This record gives sequence, structure tokens and C-alpha cells, in this order.
Amino acid sequence: MSLPILYSFRRCPYAMRARMSLVRTGFEVEHREVILRDRPAHMMEISPKGTVPILLLPDGTVIEESLEIMEHVLPWELSQHEQEWVSRNDDEFKFHLDRYKYPNRYDDVDEFEHREKACKFIEALEEEIPEGNLSDAIFPFVRQFANHNREWFDGQNWPNVHEWLAANLESEEFAECMIKHKQWVPETAPVTNEETQSMNDVEKIYPQNVNTNSQLKTKFQRAIEVAATLIVFSGRFFCAALIHLFMLIGFIGLYLGIGVVLLFVIVRIYYFFNSDSTSAGIIGDIAGFVGKSIISIIGTLFSALGEFIQACAESVYCQGVLVVVILIIGLSNWAQKLVVGLSELNVRSIELTKSWWNWAYAPLKTLQNNPDEEE
Repeated sequence: MSLPILYSFRRCPYAMRARMSLVRTGFEVEHREVILRDRPAHMMEISPKGTVPILLLPDGTVIEESLEIMEHVLPWELSQHEQEWVSRNDDEFKFHLDRYKYPNRYDDVDEFEHREKACKFIEALEEEIPEGNLSDAIFPFVRQFANHNREWFDGQNWPNVHEWLAANLESEEFAECMIKHKQWVPETAPVTNEETQSMNDVEKIYPQNVNTNSQLKTKFQRAIEVAATLIVFSGRFFCAALIHLFMLIGFIGLYLGIGVVLLFVIVRIYYFFNSDSTSAGIIGDIAGFVGKSIISIIGTLFSALGEFIQACAESVYCQGVLVVVILIIGLSNWAQKLVVGLSELNVRSIELTKSWWNWAYAPLKTLQNNPDEEE
């Protein structure tokens, strides 16, 4: 008799909760790990919407929803209270989680605003920690929320949630649920739950023999990755520095210009109340000298910048660098933040400075991140 087939993606929280029900009950399946950008034809044939998890039963029945897979495997009939929790998790919390974790995928999204709204759900969990099947249905999503900024999450005053999440993540069942599988292709030999458990046992005894992303990469591949990341970082760093130069010149011109205007106003007021034209003339001369000096300084700065741009224009190499810089600026979403920030000047200057340098430093962080924790 053939086994049910489970199409799954390791880091998907919906697939996680379905696999947790399989682990809890020992429900035997043939595990087929998929890459979502390369979905197998058979999976798309039985479920055209192309999402995971999918459970194909021996009689041809296809179960496409993770919660329905849990209900079938356990079996589990949700109470009204449990249904309310799951609905709030899958609708309200997941909505804000996606926009907090992937703000670039949506238009006009403030990730921190959505984080605050997602916190309302976490605060509710703090008051009522879920148990049993309901816990398995919810904690994969909270894990995803926590992993996006673990340092911030751990710093929040949610002791019950922290303890509950840690207990789930450290459990043997979750370790078995998260065993890594190679991408399934039609020629791949079937992988069953029993084999998955054996892989988990091997990992406990010989953790150094378990294939991880970093171990699978050759030194050459790693070197290419580091080099490419450093190139992107250099381009972003140059962009941020250039923006700061323009902003510095703008601030100098703005505030010194205001100073010149105020000085001339003072001169006119003094002249109005004091008929001593000689004194007024001296102050006027001073104001004129200051104004000319400011204009000269700003002119020199822009002249130097113009010479630099002209030198770049005469160099093929510099032209290539400038093209890359322009593309980075054009394709990066911080250009919109720049326009908003410059319109507010003093109010947003500190915030912009922080975001620019964080943006420039982001590629270096990817070298330290575990890509397995990004989902």
C-alpha cells in the first residue's frame, strides 16, 4: 500500500505546523521537499494554487490547507475558542507579520507600525499561552516574528511567551520536524518518517556530519559570495557618503544664508534708528563681506564637486562606477525615504542618517546571517 505524499517547504510556518502533527502522531508519509521557485509538475497538477503544505492521500484526496492536515492527522476538531485563536493568528497576526518582515514587497508600508500591531497578538498570548494542538498551530508564526529581530524580541517584557516559544523550539519533536531534506525531484528515492527520524538520531550523535548550508558551499563559492557582497557594500557606502556631502552643503547654505539675511535685517533696523550713516555703512560693509565670503565658499565647494564629476566623466572606469551607483540609487527603496527626509530636514536628519548607514551596512550582515532563519 502506498503512503500519503506530503509536499513541504522546511521554513514555511504553515508547513511546520502540519509536520508537527505528523511527528506528534507518527503518521507515515512520503516527504517531498520543494523549492517554491521551482515547484514540481506533479505538485502543481494536484494543487494548481502551488502553496505548501499539500497532503495527497492514497485514495487521491488532496488536502491543501495546513489546518485541515492537522485536523485529519491528529484527528482534531477545533473548539470555538481554538478557532478564534487560529483565525486571529492566520489573518490578523500573519497580515502584520508579512509587512513587518517583508516591507519591500508592499507599497507605502511602515514596518515598525506593523510590528506594533503584531505585538497586540503577542501581548494576548502573554495572557493566555496556548497548549497542545493549538500551540503547534501558532508557535511557528511567532518563531518567524521573533527571528526577524531576535535581539529586539528577547528584550520585550513577555516572559510567558519567551518561555513557551523556547520550550517548543528546544523540543525533540521540533528538531525532528526541522530535519533538512534535499529538494525532491521525480528521480529521488522516497523519504519516509522513519528515515527522517534516523537522520535526526544521526544529527544528535554526529552533528559535525550533518550537511548545513555553509558546509555545502565550496571555498570558491564562498569567496565569490563575499566579493560580491563587498562590492554591493562599497557601492552603497559611496551613495550614502555622497548623499551626506550634498546634505552638508545644503545645511551650510541654508543656515549661513539665514544668518546673512538676519544680519542685513539688523543693519536696516540699526540704520532706521541711528542717523549715523557712517556706522551703518561700516556694518553694511561687514555684512557684505560676510555674504560674499559665504557665496565664495559655497561656490568653491560646488566648483570642486564639478571638477570631480568632470574627471569622472572623462574616465571609462569612473563612468562604469557612476552607472552602477545610479542604478543602485534608482532601484533602492530608500530614494523615496530620502525625498521625505529632505522635506523635513532637521526633524528627520538623525533618523535618515541612521537608516542610510544601516542600509549601507546591510550586505555585510547577510554574510553572518543563517539563511535558514530568514523565513
